[in-house]
Amino acid sequence: MYPYVFLYLVVAFFFVVDRRFIENPFVFWGVFMFVVLFSGLRLDVGVDYKNYTEIFSVLKGGVGEVDAERVEPLTHFFVRIVDLLGFGDQYVFFIFSFITLLGVFQFIRLFSLDRRVSIFVFVCVGIFFFATLNGMRQWLAISFFLMSLNPVLKRNYFTALFFLGCMIASHYTSVLLLFIYPFLFFRFSIFHVLLGFLLAYVMGYSMPYLLAGSVYSIYFNKEFLQQGISMKLLFLYVASMLFFLFYFGYFKKKVCMGREILVLLNMCLASVVVIVVMSAINASPTLMMRLNTYFQIQLIILFSYFFVSLRGRWIYYHIKMAFFILIGTYYFYTLFFNGARYSLTPYALRFS
Repeated sequence: MYPYVFLYLVVAFFFVVDRRFIENPFVFWGVFMFVVLFSGLRLDVGVDYKNYTEIFSVLKGGVGEVDAERVEPLTHFFVRIVDLLGFGDQYVFFIFSFITLLGVFQFIRLFSLDRRVSIFVFVCVGIFFFATLNGMRQWLAISFFLMSLNPVLKRNYFTALFFLGCMIASHYTSVLLLFIYPFLFFRFSIFHVLLGFLLAYVMGYSMPYLLAGSVYSIYFNKEFLQQGISMKLLFLYVASMLFFLFYFGYFKKKVCMGREILVLLNMCLASVVVIVVMSAINASPTLMMRLNTYFQIQLIILFSYFFVSLRGRWIYYHIKMAFFILIGTYYFYTLFFNGARYSLTPYALRFS
């Protein structure tokens, strides 16, 4: 538990100090490397740790129950390179952690208005940093997805296509993201949103038939990785998405917004569409959450926009302190009550 306390104290310290401190590149990337080491050097932490150890073993020619053909090309590539160099599996975990967190921290550096808030939320809220310790291949895909956004905004489309190619090579579910990706850069009216819900519903209902027999068909199997979903947390999550959409005036024609926040709010919209449509067609909770994972990371940025938008020193201070206490409490609640369930505790390091 002590390593998690130390991790919390580090990000909490940067949350309360002056914003200009974390703007320093040496400090910002120093925090990045600290989080990378915390993630990349972990030993038997995360429910998928042993599963990935088996995957790496099978890809190197070992024996296991993993179907190597279902493992994405980029994982094959990393395992083969590390094996050719004569290094152990821990180096593969480190590579995954480094690239995943590089994408997230680049996203924070380029999009966040207050890096302190974004880093604090990312580390302390379980659906972000703790999740990277488990769904490693999907979070690798999310990292490349995040890396692709800024090149599109800068009209550097070849770079964006490269990152999208790496995304698909990281996790097969990410190819479904391509149906939504082009719409992230446009603003829509209520009418267009409702039409989008209808089209998404038709597409969602058709997917089990269109993808039958492919590597994606396992996600429509009700028995595959079946997991329960807390309806309270799901309601709170959807409510937060809708709050940001209306708070920043997405549907108000007179409200002008930059391309960066437009992309972030469209990700919120995409998240709500995925949840509503997947629930309506009674899809596997696993499929719903895996698709939605690509469209929840923007929350770490939107909270920075929210705090910057607050007017009045008294209001800003008290809301920020309440937020600090709430997120910190949730962090330790996750560790104490769900740490063993998700194999987050006990934490151990491996240096070889």
